[in-house]
Amino acid sequence: MKNYTCLALGYLLAITVSFAACQQSPPKPHATKVELSEATSKDLVQVTGSGDGLESINVTLQSKSNDPLEVTVQPGTIFEALSGGTQSMVTREERSVTLESSGSTQSLTIDAACANMHLNMPGEGDRFSIRKTPPSDDLKKLVTVPGFHSEPFRVQQFAIWTITDNPDRSGYVEIGETDFGSGPGEEEIQKIRVLFGKAGISTEKYRALR
Repeated sequence: MKNYTCLALGYLLAITVSFAACQQSPPKPHATKVELSEATSKDLVQVTGSGDGLESINVTLQSKSNDPLEVTVQPGTIFEALSGGTQSMVTREERSVTLESSGSTQSLTIDAACANMHLNMPGEGDRFSIRKTPPSDDLKKLVTVPGFHSEPFRVQQFAIWTITDNPDRSGYVEIGETDFGSGPGEEEIQKIRVLFGKAGISTEKYRALR
């Protein structure tokens, strides 16, 4: 009798375990890793940007994919201003976000710098879209070279303008926390030369560094 009871209990336990297993949610699929430019070119993500001053940009990503995505915004990604009088922005850091399914959104603020020094600084009312063409090789090398992001913002911004605008030594737009800003000093120019050297960028192409 005990054997029959144990057997019955065993069957009951097996059925209970099997039923519980059926009730468990299926495992979530792994997120597909994709770079932002590729995601937009494949129509997987909709991107909007808004102004946040000289040093950053606000970005909102909305998924158009049924599958989860891990989207990476790489340094050197350029966001073009929809207004012709406003500077475009180039990202200075790498950021990643996960979008679970179609319609899900993520917003983030990304370290950036301006890429057209004679145009207006972006404000909250300015809107941006991602540029379809990649950045220049020199710009990509600069913002990804080790040590670039640890430099003061002034050095980073002047270094970027050196490539995007190619001013002469006295031709930089002034940067300052008040109305009384300044162009790069000799120490800052030397730091830019060091960064260019580390990145393998020829200084002969750029008038301020010759």
